[in-house]
Amino acid sequence: MRPIKVICFALKLGSFEEERFTWQLVCAKSKFIFGDFDELRRTHWIPEMQLAAERRTKAELLEYDRSCSKRAENLTPTEKNLTWRLALESENARLMQLLDDERRALHDEEIVRTLAARMLDEERERREKLEKKLKSVETRLAEQMRNETNFIESDKEKQGFRQNFCVSEMQLAAERRTKAELLEYDRSCSKRAENLTPTEKNLTWRLALESENARLMQLLDDERRALHDEEIVRTLAARMLDEERERREKLEKKLKSVETRLAEQMRNETNFIESDKENIKKLDDEATNCYTKFSAQSL
Repeated sequence: MRPIKVICFALKLGSFEEERFTWQLVCAKSKFIFGDFDELRRTHWIPEMQLAAERRTKAELLEYDRSCSKRAENLTPTEKNLTWRLALESENARLMQLLDDERRALHDEEIVRTLAARMLDEERERREKLEKKLKSVETRLAEQMRNETNFIESDKEKQGFRQNFCVSEMQLAAERRTKAELLEYDRSCSKRAENLTPTEKNLTWRLALESENARLMQLLDDERRALHDEEIVRTLAARMLDEERERREKLEKKLKSVETRLAEQMRNETNFIESDKENIKKLDDEATNCYTKFSAQSL
C-alpha cells in the first residue's frame, strides 16, 4: 500500500456540534472534519494524526516507537513522578473546568425556573382578576336587566291605564258636554249595572279577563326575551372562563414538564459531578501513593 502524499496540512480544533467534539484537517484545498463524543479522546486523536502525517512509513513509525520506549525506560523516578503529577494536574484542571461549567449551567437553570414560577404566578393573578371582573360584570348585567324589566312593566301598566282612562274620559266629554248630561249618564250607568243579566255580567268579566290575560302574556314574552339575552351573556362569560382555564392548565402542564426536565437534568449533572469527584479522589490517591513510593525510594 502506497503512503498518502500530504503536501500541506494543518490541524485545527473545532467546536461542540451535534453532540460531538470536532476538529479539522486542512490539506491544500480540501478540508476534512472529524468528531468524537469524548473531549479527552479528541486530544489523543490530534497528535496521532500529526504523527501519521510526519511519519508515513512503517520503518519511521517503528523507529519512533523504539525511541519512545527507550525514553520511557531511561526515566528516573523523579521524572516519572513529575510526569504523573503533570498528568494528574492537567486532568484535575479539566475536571474543575467541567465542574465550573456545570455550576454555571445550574445557576442559569435556577434563573429560568424562577422566571417560569414568576410567570405562572402572574398568570394566576391575572386569571383571578379576570374571574372577579367577570363576576362583577355578570352581577351588574343581571341587576340592570331586572331593573329594566321592572321599569318596563310598571311603565306599560301606567301607560295602558292612563291611555284607556284618557280615551274613555274624552269620549264621555265629547258625548256629554253639560253637567246635567254627565249626571244623567252616571245614573244610567248605575242602573245598567244593577239591571245586567247574568249572561251580560259573565261576558263583561270574560272580556276583562281576556284583556288582562293578553297583557300578562305580553309581559311574559318580554321577560322571556330578557332571560334569553341574559343566558347569551352568561354563555359568553362561561366560554371566556373555560378558555382562560384551558390556557392556565396548558401553562401548568408546560411548567410541570419544564420542572421535570430540569429535575432530571439536575440529577444527571449531580451523578456526573459525583463520578468526577470519585475520579479526582482516585487520582489523588494514586498521586499520594506514587509520592509515598518515591519518598521511600529516595530514603
